[in-house]
Amino acid sequence: MCIKASLRAYSDSRLFPIVGNMLIGLLLLLNSYATATTYHPNDVCPADPQQLGDFRNAILTTHNSIRSQLAKGEIQQDDGSTLKGSKSLFALSYDCSLEALAIAAIPTTCSRQPVLDYSALGRSQNLAVLGDSSDKENARGQTDKSK
Repeated sequence: MCIKASLRAYSDSRLFPIVGNMLIGLLLLLNSYATATTYHPNDVCPADPQQLGDFRNAILTTHNSIRSQLAKGEIQQDDGSTLKGSKSLFALSYDCSLEALAIAAIPTTCSRQPVLDYSALGRSQNLAVLGDSSDKENARGQTDKSK
């Protein structure tokens, strides 16, 4: 099984464990959805953006609920302290063109190479590849080389 996740870096490292894990979960859900709808590419988003469907609405509602808690300063860190709130953390809306881009970025093989070149868009991506036990040996070798 190969899953590649594309994450945009957050500048506040205190938020990354919360927001990063939430984004990884969202990307995994979108990846599962993309896999399920691969043979029906016209089902990515409806013609009317207001009709997002239960799946997308559930993700969006959950994501915005966590963002709201974070903005109000209701998220607790591991050490028990509460994260500062934010006056500029607004609710998100769903973007079907970004969904289509995310689906297009998922490779059909586990090539460990990006499918799309985001540099022309002024963007970058981080790839995470999860695989079987043979990949663990390869990952150990890569980790040893980086030390």
